[in-house]
Amino acid sequence: MKNTEFEVNISVKEAFDLLEGSDIADLVDTEFKELGDGKQLGILIFGKYYMRVKNRVSLVVIIDNIDGYTKVKAIGSGGGRSFFTDFDWGASDSFENEVERLFNETLRSSNS
Repeated sequence: MKNTEFEVNISVKEAFDLLEGSDIADLVDTEFKELGDGKQLGILIFGKYYMRVKNRVSLVVIIDNIDGYTKVKAIGSGGGRSFFTDFDWGASDSFENEVERLFNETLRSSNS
């Protein structure tokens, strides 16, 4: 499993709101914090059932601007079907890629 990390040219709050309002999966929980000095942190947790692994996969998305730019990091997990292995037939990667695809499509269409 890989983690997907990328930068976006919108604020942390705009990125957070975009994901919170999306329908990529069931939104389990959210947290948004103002850290001071203009720094912000948003955390969203999603869950989705994937037929190919016959299991529910979770996705944690962390958005921050601590390094001076808005960074989105998506971490998928839970797609393994066995106690002994976490092999998930790419379900976690697919889930992570949905986040990046959402931003690419939304930001591309808003720049047109």
